Amino acid sequence: MRILLLIISTISLVYSTKAQLLTYPNNNQAFFWEVSHPNSSKKSYVLGTMHIIQKEYFIFPKEIKKALKKSSSLILELDKLPNPALFLKLTKLDTGNFFNYFSNIETDSIIDWAKNKLHISPQVFRSTFYKTKPFVVSQIATQSLFDGKTESYENRIYQYSKDKKKPIIGLETIEFQISLMDTLPIKIQKRMLLDIISNEQEVKENLLILQKTYREQKIDSLYHQLNEEFETFDKYESLFITDRNQKWLPILEENFLINSCFVAVGAGHLGGPNGLLQLLSSKGYHLKPIYFKKK
Repeated sequence: MRILLLIISTISLVYSTKAQLLTYPNNNQAFFWEVSHPNSSKKSYVLGTMHIIQKEYFIFPKEIKKALKKSSSLILELDKLPNPALFLKLTKLDTGNFFNYFSNIETDSIIDWAKNKLHISPQVFRSTFYKTKPFVVSQIATQSLFDGKTESYENRIYQYSKDKKKPIIGLETIEFQISLMDTLPIKIQKRMLLDIISNEQEVKENLLILQKTYREQKIDSLYHQLNEEFETFDKYESLFITDRNQKWLPILEENFLINSCFVAVGAGHLGGPNGLLQLLSSKGYHLKPIYFKKK
């Protein structure tokens, strides 16, 4: 069930010409970093985010606001908020229907859950999600586990960009991100949803631990939490994190050399031996952790 945590947190040096690798595990625990390179006078910033987080664990202090103000461009996983109509189109089943993937007993449990948790009648649920890919309902189910109000770093940064008219560079497209979810076998998509329904309290506790780890700014601890799942899903570590980091790196380097950039990507992309921090360090970048007081 920890693959749910993966999706939430992933689908955001001394001046020298010689690369200086960060020690891993990284003792400078932080999810916000200043990045610079000896070949450029520009300073950029990298923020690891949770795409959705309870308001009490949301941290957006003056250090982040100052960095946004200093930056001439913003780099996010997507260059715009997903269009609802496009999202519905991309997550529509080409053949079959949502209920084909579940037994009658499983279907009844899902419909009962939707009625009790989401207050959606069986008739409305059947008509609304009849042609929807299973992972979409899993994401809705995950969002239902958050207590109280939630926040989004991406939404906050998009609004800032709109207000200040700063350009946003997208690292990938919504079509690509949906295609990543499509790589999950149906049995995993089923398990994601059924785990929430049958083990709601356990999943909720895991989600709470992840948010607390994030609030404590322990980027390597967060990586290790996700890596527990990857011991079983090595293929998906590559697809969801390692491969994407490698594709993003040249885009980041190109922009870092000419602009002061503010980068915000899922926090799961920062830590670990294949994380963006380690990759930038290996390219000779100086990375300075920026700490701030919690609320």
